[in-house]
Amino acid sequence: MLELPEKFRKNIINRYNEKGIEWLSNLDNVVNKYINKFELKDVELIKDLSMNLVIFANSKKYGDVVLKICAPGKTACTEIKVMKKFNISNMVKCYYSNLKDRVLILERIVPGYSLNNVKEQNDRIKIFCKVLKNYSIPDNNKKEFPSYEEKLKNTLEYFYSNKIEYSEYNDIIYLVEEMKNLYSEVQKMNLNKYILHNDLNHKNILKSENGWKVIDPHGVVGEKLFETAQFIRGEITINKANVKEINKIASLISKELGKDRILILKFLYIVTVEKIVWFIKVKDNKEVISNNIDIANEVLKLVKENE
Repeated sequence: MLELPEKFRKNIINRYNEKGIEWLSNLDNVVNKYINKFELKDVELIKDLSMNLVIFANSKKYGDVVLKICAPGKTACTEIKVMKKFNISNMVKCYYSNLKDRVLILERIVPGYSLNNVKEQNDRIKIFCKVLKNYSIPDNNKKEFPSYEEKLKNTLEYFYSNKIEYSEYNDIIYLVEEMKNLYSEVQKMNLNKYILHNDLNHKNILKSENGWKVIDPHGVVGEKLFETAQFIRGEITINKANVKEINKIASLISKELGKDRILILKFLYIVTVEKIVWFIKVKDNKEVISNNIDIANEVLKLVKENE
């Protein structure tokens, strides 16, 4: 029987309620099924579980692998579809997937440390931009994956239906209205759409023997520069960035990618405000929410200065 951290159990139940309880109760059966199916040995539950069950093991067929059992949310389904359908050179290899069991058998990356471990900011930015350039899945217009537009629409519908929950936070309505305006501006540009990773942060970019590889794709259709937002948000956290630092990070990424700095900042603003709405919805730490409101205001200031 798996000895799961209590914090992990609580996270799953708080996020998924009855579905989470059912998923947790069935984990032992699913794990044992795939241990037997792939003759897994040296099975080791990773220490820092977030919202998925992740196990390191050795497979008779594939060697060192990761057994991942995805949590009962929509993101897991699109991740499995992306891993099954696309073979991107800098994405971790997927040896096996099963949508019904929400299971992935993945290549285990060695040494496997994340982009967080790279000391210099300039080096992190160069690595990220190189990864982003190579991680490219053009949208095939088959409507297989959810769009960022749909995702944002659902977020806004929830926000306007539950304004009272957000009333204690200063400027939140103004910030959301500005997000809508900026997203409308971006849409009018008719930029090419891609099947995005949509969470291309430092922890999802790992060092392998052959370079850097991407893990945990979410599979959302949208403009490619959306991918820069989560990375910049990570840099802001690492450096406790002020407005000058945010502008510097955006400028360095702009130079590496050959893309407009203000457009990068607009995508950062859209994602940050979306995150604020989500954090309030799930009753996240108030300090986290306040910090993100500060970031949104700083980014909006930079955008407005260049209008």
